[in-house]
Amino acid sequence: MTVCIESYKGNGNYCEIEITEGYTNNIYVVSVCPIIDDSLVGYPIRKATYPIIEKKKAMATYRRYIKTYCQETVEK
Repeated sequence: MTVCIESYKGNGNYCEIEITEGYTNNIYVVSVCPIIDDSLVGYPIRKATYPIIEKKKAMATYRRYIKTYCQETVEK
């Protein structure tokens, strides 16, 4: 079973953090996928997995992926 904890959509990408069942216990999965017309397209651009005890690292990766892939950057 997979449970989506948080998700963010922007700049043509969809970022999510979810808890899914691993072989022996639950794990966090953080991924970024391209979207077109509200549909996921292809394979994830980036994907990271963490054990359930490393929630802090998983959330940091999720926020970093949002900042890198989903938010518009303003050039100065």
